[in-house]
Amino acid sequence: PPPEPTPSSRVRGDLMDALVLLGVQVTGLGLAEDVRDRIPDMSFRASPFLRLRMAGDAVLARDGAQESLADLLRVVEDCRGVVRTVTQHLEHFGVSVDLVYRLECIQRGLDRMEAIARVLGSPRGEPRWREALELLSDLLRLAHEDRSVRALVRRNARLLARKIIERTGNTGEHYITSTTAEFHHMVHSAAGGGLVAAVAVALKFLLTGLPLAPFFAGLFVALNYAGGFVVMQLLGFTLATKQPSMTASTLAAAVGEDAGPDEGTRRMERLAALVPRITRSQLAAILGNLGCVLPVAVALALGFQFLKGHAYLTAQQAQHVVETLHPWKSATLLHAILTGVMLWASSVAAGWFENFIVYRRLPEALAHHRVLRALFGATGARKVADALMHHAAGVGGGVTLGVLLAVMPGVGGFFGVPLDVRHVTFSFGALAFAGCALGPSAVMEPGFLAAAAGVLVVGVVNFGVSFTLALGVALRARDVPVSQGLRFLGAVFLRFLRNPLPFLIPPRDEPATGGTQAQVVPLAGPPGH
Repeated sequence: PPPEPTPSSRVRGDLMDALVLLGVQVTGLGLAEDVRDRIPDMSFRASPFLRLRMAGDAVLARDGAQESLADLLRVVEDCRGVVRTVTQHLEHFGVSVDLVYRLECIQRGLDRMEAIARVLGSPRGEPRWREALELLSDLLRLAHEDRSVRALVRRNARLLARKIIERTGNTGEHYITSTTAEFHHMVHSAAGGGLVAAVAVALKFLLTGLPLAPFFAGLFVALNYAGGFVVMQLLGFTLATKQPSMTASTLAAAVGEDAGPDEGTRRMERLAALVPRITRSQLAAILGNLGCVLPVAVALALGFQFLKGHAYLTAQQAQHVVETLHPWKSATLLHAILTGVMLWASSVAAGWFENFIVYRRLPEALAHHRVLRALFGATGARKVADALMHHAAGVGGGVTLGVLLAVMPGVGGFFGVPLDVRHVTFSFGALAFAGCALGPSAVMEPGFLAAAAGVLVVGVVNFGVSFTLALGVALRARDVPVSQGLRFLGAVFLRFLRNPLPFLIPPRDEPATGGTQAQVVPLAGPPGH
């Protein structure tokens, strides 16, 4: 009879069995249809996941020989390359929590196979014990996490964050300008957004003055806001407050990219090129929004007063607007924080809706729909499909933000909590209407000037809250420690103190292509929030 197995040989046999079992599981996950769809250039037979199974069998057949383990590690690295390719193409083909979870499983399985191979391939003595203890500590830690509710919540929150940022990060690239022409284009686009915002503010005052039931009053205000945002999207206009939550995901992508041996240096180079583009793009949008909403609101108010003989707002309404925007005598700061949260939530909704459209292949279905092809022809059906893809994120985010801005005060009133919203563009437009109603002398009074300062505070809070929330989610999704992200942002801040000009206006000789930056969209291009 064969001799009884020694403890060391039994453990070695279990390790090789585990290696083969992991190879089978990872192969099944890596050959799934939705994974293969994202690597169309690779044939089924060329997939390294097929070779992974054979490499595991070779390790078992050759009793863990060094050559077989080296072949296995090479195949594992090829499989990691496929996972990276699939991850890079998530924004093109859509993403689901299930897919992100399976990619995580593949990555964890490959890491575990590599750890087992290191134990089997290490020479006897201290090197093998070191690798074995590292594997054992990893197993104990993960076994503890499997029994932890906190770890379960943290892991699922990370999966959800990954699903969110893969779309918003892609959309955020459209809000980053590079050249002087793109900077001016952003200003003009944001000016259009300010014009639409001024009209929406005027309609909001009109609707709230009607004797309507609370449900219909909220419904019409929501339609007013949402309709304004949709018009901005369809006309290619820009709303400044929608930018921070979108561009934060793009910034986190630059922080979280793997950069090889010179990781810190290359990350800093990417940030040094990207952050100035983000800040000056945001500045362009702010200048366009506020620079246009003021004259348009004043023109509407004076035109109404010329035609009707009285101001658009009553003195009581105008004074109420001024009082509610006072920075320390009202709850404007808290309401601005709440609005920043809603701005971030609308960016999440924009990414979710666009991802739903892509993942379900709705544009492709519309392009080949027989009714549309019969009505508009093949070219017309393709244009309908392109329009859906073109405006999905803007319409989804705009409708969500419009509903949130209109519904939140009613929800707060239902529960007895005085909730309200403070959006910098709409608040500035409302203050302009109030100034026209109160007259030129009232504009220079301390209360009105304090309300103007309150609008600036609202803008800072809107941008800061939405950007911070989006950046935090994006850093978490990309496994970037918060301390590391803060360290990079601190370094960029020091760079700003040394040379602030590139953060405000684009250099004349800066190229328009390359790196992480994206082109600002034309007035009819995608997507204009």
